[in-house]
Amino acid sequence: DGRVADANEAAERALGAAPGMLRGRRAVEFVTEEASGRPFGAAGPATEGRSAQIALRLHAADGRHLPCDATVTAIANPETGENACHVIARDVTERRDREEARRLNSEAQRHLNEQLRQANGRLEEARTMQQQFLANTSHELRTPLNGVIGFSTLLEQGAAESVEEVRSFANSIRVSAEHLLGLLNDILDLAK
Repeated sequence: DGRVADANEAAERALGAAPGMLRGRRAVEFVTEEASGRPFGAAGPATEGRSAQIALRLHAADGRHLPCDATVTAIANPETGENACHVIARDVTERRDREEARRLNSEAQRHLNEQLRQANGRLEEARTMQQQFLANTSHELRTPLNGVIGFSTLLEQGAAESVEEVRSFANSIRVSAEHLLGLLNDILDLAK
């Protein structure tokens, strides 16, 4: 009828029961099948001598719930013919806690790896933008600088054929230098 015929001291300690207090109690009061949540009854495996591995949850007197791996074996009393089941349960709380800690740690590592992947993507994007900026800036600086160098060289070599041409070269040098100064000021403003 699903009542406990006997329980060892370890079972009594785990459930917080006084010695002998589990005898006669219905198993459905303090044992459920973990997977289904249904109360654990007296009907063991169908055939005598056959064992089944199941996960149980024991409900201790102090409110704790103990997950257990259990071996349930159907037995019959040869004298009376009564059917019963023999249950050997092992508390797996610590193992489950370790598994949960590993799962949480693994989840945290996956989350951290995803954050690192995103950060690497942003860094790569910033590096690409930096290279484009340097290439554009280099081009923008070289163009007026080449003008300054070119016209200065022409003046230095006396290539100007008139005073008007000397003024034109000097004007081109000044315009290129002002353009360079504007670019440098823009770069400094961006840096701020």
